Amino acid sequence: MLFSRIPLAGRVKTRLIPALGAERACRLHSAMTRHCLEQMVLAATSDVQLWLDGETAAASPFATPGVSEHRQCEGDLGQRMAQAFRDNFARGYGRVLISGSDCPGLGPEHYHRLLAGLEKHDAVLIPALDGGYVALGLRRYDSSLFTDMEWGGATVCEITLGRIAALGWSWHALEPLPDIDRPEDLVHLERFELDY
Repeated sequence: MLFSRIPLAGRVKTRLIPALGAERACRLHSAMTRHCLEQMVLAATSDVQLWLDGETAAASPFATPGVSEHRQCEGDLGQRMAQAFRDNFARGYGRVLISGSDCPGLGPEHYHRLLAGLEKHDAVLIPALDGGYVALGLRRYDSSLFTDMEWGGATVCEITLGRIAALGWSWHALEPLPDIDRPEDLVHLERFELDY
């Protein structure tokens, strides 16, 4: 699952607006979403889903052959991710992987390693350099991973791993990657040819 948002200037990538302006920040959001979706499709060994925010009835500009589109439920990021995981486990999937559209460094090799990790572990993730995570894979579900969390904070990954350990689950983490949320993160875009 790729989690993203409908691109509306002033409502996406708001922390980058001081550096880029609202329109350019919105174009960057769209470029990163397309790039991340391409990488996920290249890695796909199963269904690929794009989950967009449900705050608007606007049509999706990210339609991609072979990718099903879904709307996120209302609520904070944890509630929205929890619903998406529950939905897919209810459909009978045994391994479910989610990533956001803020990490252009996520490539097919990362997805392959995450899925391979889920053959041996209950949970796999890739930490973000800012303390969150850029991808999370599960083969079982527990609501504690998604509740009472300060999303966007510097301890999200640490708290998540603590809760996974408290559940008695096995887990594996790959090397951290940067996500692009703040002006100081823009330096990490230099190796990607994103048109924004």
